[in-house]
Amino acid sequence: MWAWAPVEVPIDDVRAISDAAERDLPPAPPPLAIDTRSFEASIWNPPPPPAKPQRQSNQRRSRSKPKPMPLQLVGITHRDGELFAVLYDSDQDRIATLAEGTSYGGREIALV
Repeated sequence: MWAWAPVEVPIDDVRAISDAAERDLPPAPPPLAIDTRSFEASIWNPPPPPAKPQRQSNQRRSRSKPKPMPLQLVGITHRDGELFAVLYDSDQDRIATLAEGTSYGGREIALV
């Protein structure tokens, strides 16, 4: 046994304390029964295989969404209190400055 310095403790006293502590312990609980069938359960189910795409009829193709416009927003500016979107059209290789309500390429600018 140590403290700040070695302490002389008779070994008989240590054994007597440990023997008394073992006698005062409560009895050990009985072993638990484990049902191993619970480990047989599947805990991960793989996703089903992807569905094969169906062919679209010509009618569905004609009603599909229009192609997105090839515009990139360069910036937003304002003149006389009105906001304008500065857009780059990569198909025509030009810059367009558009306000709300103006149309460009067959579509109307709803919000800037």
